[in-house]
Amino acid sequence: MVLKYHRPSGSRSYKDYSEESLKKAVVAVKSGIFRRKAAVEFGIPRATLNRAVEDKPLNKVGWPCVLSEEEQVRLAECVSLAGDWGFPLNMLDIRLIVKGFLDRSGRNKKRFKNNMPGVEFAMAFVQRYKSKLSNKLCQNVERSRAAVSEEIINSYFDELQGTLDGVDPAMIINYDETNMTDDPGRKKVVVRRGFRHPERIIDFSKSSTSVMFSGSADGIHLPPYITYKAENLYDTWTVSGPKGAFYNRSKSGWFTLEIFEDRFRKVALPYFKKFDKDATKVMIGDNLASHISPWIIEECKSHNIKFLLLPPNSTYYTQPLDVAFFRPLKIKWRQTFNDWKLKNRGCVPKDRFPRLLRQCLEALSEENVKNNLVSGFKATGIVPLDRQQVLKRLPKVTKNDDTNSEKDLNSSNAESDWVETFKSYLGDSRKKETQPTRKMKKKKLNVPAGRGVEGLGEIEAEDSTNDHCNNPQPCTSSA
Repeated sequence: MVLKYHRPSGSRSYKDYSEESLKKAVVAVKSGIFRRKAAVEFGIPRATLNRAVEDKPLNKVGWPCVLSEEEQVRLAECVSLAGDWGFPLNMLDIRLIVKGFLDRSGRNKKRFKNNMPGVEFAMAFVQRYKSKLSNKLCQNVERSRAAVSEEIINSYFDELQGTLDGVDPAMIINYDETNMTDDPGRKKVVVRRGFRHPERIIDFSKSSTSVMFSGSADGIHLPPYITYKAENLYDTWTVSGPKGAFYNRSKSGWFTLEIFEDRFRKVALPYFKKFDKDATKVMIGDNLASHISPWIIEECKSHNIKFLLLPPNSTYYTQPLDVAFFRPLKIKWRQTFNDWKLKNRGCVPKDRFPRLLRQCLEALSEENVKNNLVSGFKATGIVPLDRQQVLKRLPKVTKNDDTNSEKDLNSSNAESDWVETFKSYLGDSRKKETQPTRKMKKKKLNVPAGRGVEGLGEIEAEDSTNDHCNNPQPCTSSA
């Protein structure tokens, strides 16, 4: 935080008075006391008292800021713009930007070493513009997800409008697969002051179980479909689970095409068969290849089910379960999981997983599940249909005629040129990689275990791959 220096009264020759004393002096003067007498009585300079009585602005105390008010406003706008584009700046970035600006404009500030501001300068700047800026922890976002634009979302909703026209919300379901991990996560604890690395003794592992959840737009939660990572499925792994749940297994632990077909046959079709066969139904999911097969397409045609795929890398914005269902579910899962860990040792066995998942869903309650599902469809603009629900969550790309502040940034003076360059750079960096990764051909080296191999230079390795790797002996060993 910014350091605040508290000087005792009388330690400086200027502004050695409080704001309360100044207000009292102004009231005294307006009540009839002479200004000279009021200035002496309250310890306020006569010039300052005169300006206060006449409602004139008082000059600021202390050194003037290195940047002018206009320059600070432009810097705050650019810092905000960088965050909107997915490239938020830290305190060091702000200091370097100010140094570059001072160097470019030919200004040498003696209070800064080599024109480099200190940490307190950046912290004070953020504090002055706390109505626009704040210092927060950020999360990482892949470039593929960051490349989702307004054009992609608008095109998606144009198609969605025709698909959902006249469809009952009860006949619109969303499905998604998630991992229920064997890790209770980090937790805040109370320890003695100065204890730098608190630890909690509790067993955990990196294993997880894949579960596919489904829900309708009117808040109906369909039975979950659980897939274990195993070669075989045992009866004890299917006991005391959520009502109506189905169980399966795969070598990877993820849903394969065969498992998804089985889930469609046992969960989705029975639900849709409750409605009129001629009524239009919609099933919304991501565009994974393991979720589409010729058999599913034929079944969808015969039961009047539309299979709606979400835009690639957009589930963070358009997947109802991702937006409003999974987060409260994972919170309850960790609470349930943590309670079990406190009473038991070791990792959760597969025969206990169904019971813990049932307890987690019961703790969430049917009413909360329904509300979360309805909120998810609303937040993704599906029911009711409203694309603005998604567009307002995208990074804001302002245009010249959008806001007055944007007009100020696009003014014709020379100082706004670097703002446009900054904006263009951020836009290009967000949507594409600056340099594609080159993939090199690789071949297995027949090297005995325990024997080291001397590395090849980059050019030598690229040009001599076939010559070296065709040799059954190791290239150059350092046994």
